[in-house]
Amino acid sequence: VVYTWSFAAATPSFRCKLYENDNVYDTNVTVLFNRSQPDEAYCKTHMKISVKECQRCYMKTKSSRGTVEIEACENYVFDRTYHDYTLVEELTHLSTNVVMLRYGRRPIISICLLLTACSGFICAFFPQKVKFGFWPSYLAYTLGRFILACTTRGIGVTGFVLATELVGPKNKFLAAIIIHYCFPLGQLILVGFAYFIREWRRLTLTLSIFTIPLIFLYFPLPESVRWMLSKGQYQRAEKVLRKTARINERSFDEEAFQRMKAEQEK
Repeated sequence: VVYTWSFAAATPSFRCKLYENDNVYDTNVTVLFNRSQPDEAYCKTHMKISVKECQRCYMKTKSSRGTVEIEACENYVFDRTYHDYTLVEELTHLSTNVVMLRYGRRPIISICLLLTACSGFICAFFPQKVKFGFWPSYLAYTLGRFILACTTRGIGVTGFVLATELVGPKNKFLAAIIIHYCFPLGQLILVGFAYFIREWRRLTLTLSIFTIPLIFLYFPLPESVRWMLSKGQYQRAEKVLRKTARINERSFDEEAFQRMKAEQEK
């Protein structure tokens, strides 16, 4: 069930829906589609996203004054070659805004760590049968554990992405394995805490407090290079890659970076 996300939330190719009965995905023979796309120069100058995302998520429209304007698409036409219907299309129908990753990986990790600490405090303080009653205590504890489940998943997936993006192809497997070592290591540390702290409330509170310093990992952690490239933040991406090359005692491949940049701008 956990990994159904890979298929249920797959992102098929898509484009803006141009008129009411426009339901067939075909960008090769649709002259109207080509005319409706924003110009590459406009995307590079005015939009803080890649040219590819700009041209498939925005379209030219004519205002009441007859001038051409660029607006976000309200509906999309999806390619049905591999998927009949996915969660991406479902959520697109619920929102008129462009759905995208706005904030990067690094803030997500910090926010998840903050929520992890907060959920720990909820679990430690609110379950008090005498003071609040059984059902409020039970619901508060359940809410805290639900938040904890959501945030730990966010930390794990985001951390995995960051770790594997910052190493070369030969070391990606090793980086992925090391990331998963953290879980059993954490379980062993938990056993140590539980041995010395036998009262559940103090144990939960102590572990929540130890989570707080991890929030400040926001500052030393590098941002996802892939995310920065998708947002057109090429100078920041280059800075991270140069630092990575220096730490690994490798030379920075300027030509490869320019090819990657050109590919992203398509």
